[in-house]
Amino acid sequence: MTQVATSIELSESELTFASLAATTQLTATVKDQNGATMTSATVTWATSDAAVATVSSTGLVTSVADGTATITATSGSANATAAVTMAIPAPAEEGQQGADYSTVTNMHLAVFVVDFPDTPEAVKANSFPSTNELADLMFGERMVTYLDDMSYGAFTVTGDMFGYFTHQNPGFVDGRIVELVGVASINSITVPGFDITQYDGVVLLSVHDQGLAGARAGAISFDVNGSPVPIGGLFVSFKVGSDCLCSLDPLSFSIPTGADAGIEGTSTIDFTRFQRTFAHELFHTLRPEVGLGHANSRTNGGSFDYEPEVTGNESVPGYSLLNREYGNLYDVMGKSEYGVSLNSVFRDLLGWTNQGNRYSIKSYGQHNVTIHPLNGSRGVRSIEIRIPYDYADNYDLRKNKGYFLEVRRGDDQWDNMLLHPELRGNNDGLMVLKTDGGGWPRLLDMSPSPNFPFYGQIVPDLRDVVLKPGMVYENDQIRLSHVVANGDGSFSIDVEVKR
Repeated sequence: MTQVATSIELSESELTFASLAATTQLTATVKDQNGATMTSATVTWATSDAAVATVSSTGLVTSVADGTATITATSGSANATAAVTMAIPAPAEEGQQGADYSTVTNMHLAVFVVDFPDTPEAVKANSFPSTNELADLMFGERMVTYLDDMSYGAFTVTGDMFGYFTHQNPGFVDGRIVELVGVASINSITVPGFDITQYDGVVLLSVHDQGLAGARAGAISFDVNGSPVPIGGLFVSFKVGSDCLCSLDPLSFSIPTGADAGIEGTSTIDFTRFQRTFAHELFHTLRPEVGLGHANSRTNGGSFDYEPEVTGNESVPGYSLLNREYGNLYDVMGKSEYGVSLNSVFRDLLGWTNQGNRYSIKSYGQHNVTIHPLNGSRGVRSIEIRIPYDYADNYDLRKNKGYFLEVRRGDDQWDNMLLHPELRGNNDGLMVLKTDGGGWPRLLDMSPSPNFPFYGQIVPDLRDVVLKPGMVYENDQIRLSHVVANGDGSFSIDVEVKR
């Protein structure tokens, strides 16, 4: 008699997880119509929600995020289920202020495209992007993918295009391109039936063939249909032409390697100059009550950041390298030369980190944590360390001061500059950022080396900044040690918050 799978018994019918990336092996016993075990029966496995728990082809269940899911085993027409509950307990807290921010989920923009009468009509006709082409750069597939990766699927941006509108004044005056104030003085933007209440923000987009007019986020004052626009937004510019620094050009990089010596080239990241600028200014607008500033660096020559500042630790006189604006070269909110990912501090401020992808430390003591790549899709992707009683300024809004740890990978499309020979070492450990509780995180250097002169400035050596196996970072607040590289691209690390 042919055996027919009639029932399945699972080794467990309920699974409860309290941590990310935890695993349980399920086994399935298949029985035939006579109740006999079918030892060679084929079993397939499925999950009802891979965002909560995954299951392998052999029945290994892995926790992914808070929530519930159902694991189903099937053989023939028989099936059985196991209920999965993922609930990470809130971290112990001591001396903390502030709370997680609400999640920023979307932004709908009205984009007004402006050109100028001093650009020849032939150039406009043959070289200027259409509004549809501009929309694709800002709201198309590439930007959708980027923002989805940065927000773990939480955020989208959409928009409507209006224009071109030709300015009443020239855009290139006395050898200089007209910037925001001049562009915003346009008096010819008329859009019948325009309703500003349908938008979360506006974009004033200046297009010229002679240069870039800069970029800015925040309060932008210009008139539509003769009335001031009452909401904030961003100002970006677009340059066309055959010379360098055009908006459709790829990003470029410069890697200082010694005194007035370095390597320059074109970035391997598939992101245009315009897309990087648009994303940068967009992020500035998303948390106005706190203010997302720039991704800075904090370096101290051949000494650690917490040691006495070394002599001459200034990019130029009066500008200490302990807080170098745009100094995180690996970040879209910094200079973006070595990467365009958004750092974990800003993701936290935007509500894109949570107990499902972040490990939070908010009390004294020791922790061993496994952390996965920042732009990955599973497990802990950032470690948040908030120092007890070290309150941020305006702490009614902000969480405590502290540190964030993250892992970047050169096999990630937004960080693939880390495959460059001079930057490859950053694949081998964890980046450490210091936060004041607000929107100005500073990248720290875990293997400090002396500064060197670089064409009129003093620059830090940021070619290799991560904390690697065998290294220790210890100040009077924290100790980071025992880094272990795991085989799946993750790292384990001991974190101690000192009393």
